[in-house]
Amino acid sequence: MTLRFSILVLLMTLVAGPLAVAQDAIPESPSDLVFPELEFQPPSPGDARIELPGGIPCFVVEDHSVPVVTLGLRFRAGSFDDPEGKEGLAAIAMQLLRTGGTDAMTPEELSEELERLAIDVTAGAGDRALTVSASCLTEDLERCVELVTDMIRQPRLDESRLALIKAQTMEGLRHRFDAPSQVAQIYLDQILYRGHPASRTVTASSVEAITVEDIRQFLEQALQPATLIVDMGGDVDRSEAGEILQPLLDGWEDTGFEPTDPPAELDPLPPGVYVIDVPAAQAIIYGAQPSMSRHDPDYDPDFYAMRVGNMVLGGGFSSRLTQRIRVQEGLAYVVQAYGFSNVGYPGQQLLVALVDAPSAARACQIMEEELSSLSAEPPTPEETARAKQGLFSTWVGFFESASSIASDYASLLMDDMPLSFYLEWYDKTAAPTAADVSATFEERVPLAEMRWVIAGPAEALTAEPEDGPSLADLGPVTVLTPGDPTGQVELP
Repeated sequence: MTLRFSILVLLMTLVAGPLAVAQDAIPESPSDLVFPELEFQPPSPGDARIELPGGIPCFVVEDHSVPVVTLGLRFRAGSFDDPEGKEGLAAIAMQLLRTGGTDAMTPEELSEELERLAIDVTAGAGDRALTVSASCLTEDLERCVELVTDMIRQPRLDESRLALIKAQTMEGLRHRFDAPSQVAQIYLDQILYRGHPASRTVTASSVEAITVEDIRQFLEQALQPATLIVDMGGDVDRSEAGEILQPLLDGWEDTGFEPTDPPAELDPLPPGVYVIDVPAAQAIIYGAQPSMSRHDPDYDPDFYAMRVGNMVLGGGFSSRLTQRIRVQEGLAYVVQAYGFSNVGYPGQQLLVALVDAPSAARACQIMEEELSSLSAEPPTPEETARAKQGLFSTWVGFFESASSIASDYASLLMDDMPLSFYLEWYDKTAAPTAADVSATFEERVPLAEMRWVIAGPAEALTAEPEDGPSLADLGPVTVLTPGDPTGQVELP
């Protein structure tokens, strides 16, 4: 028994000893964990950039670990170029480009060939860019380029496919007022961008007016090498890109098409409260005002200070708005503060909350209080550090794959942004002080310029409360009733 007991004690000592040491080494809090410094060198846009025949810029980022290649084509044209009365032309044209076949293949034959080779092709239109993207196995890259070339330069534009696209578009229009969040976003854009190309609305009549000939003329003019920017990523050699894309570029002539430049100035509706009457139990709140353009002379450094400030306000669970509106008062589950910029014209600065209708005025009051507080006094060092850390964690996402890196660099060039943007983003995000954040919000987000766009039941939202705040405390209240979802949005 004595021998057995001695062996048992020895075994327990051998096992418990390392455990005791390990337990002593475990920090008391996750915040005390120490990690080795991560060293990451993002790829240089200068190293990735080449020139194709004709001076066409192309970004190629190689990754030979997987036999897959991506191809992206961007043309400077878009919905801003839609003719009056034919809003939706650019978007519908790119859908038909993708699904309407080529001179050599019917729509069905093209779909079957793409499916057989597992080639994924998408096409779309933004306000100032038309895009065609493809991905395929390395062994099928030559065939992929051939098919994309035929789609762009020899599109069939099948009439029956156009009819289907128009029918699908019409169905989407009929449902665009179904959800309060959709209604609020539509009216918000109309209120902030009144009379601007960004406020133009696709309607049933504009869709009906679009013909195959309209689409043919638009694509023949807008898809030209003069405005083309190319990106390639994955299992492809940079030195071979020109040869690979030769079928696309051979004999392709410029058309002289000049894309529309949007006005830099806005004429929004006056500040105040705009209640969009929607039958729903909840209300979506957008506290909004125009923000900066990406070509604003003070975009750098104000963009970075605004990002930090929005994180402090409503960028995470520990943010001010989330803590007060969601945690302390239980008024909402969704609370956010964020902003975005546009190319050539102002973007938006937004405070957002989804609440039950009787709580909307109180939620707006808290938003006002916290916005005023941030503009008047700098955030604490802890808030500033936490906000920056939250932003830092997103930085590596810019470089998650070879294809996304090449695509991001092409987007920067399309938007006339510095190609060093993502390389400098981390250091410039770290730069704003707490005082910079407060001063930038005071200048860029004046409370007096806020438009409160709230979609929900108007009767509940505008009722005078027995106690507590009302929407009228925020400014003049205008109630708007949505009409035909397939028609124009009517503003006061």
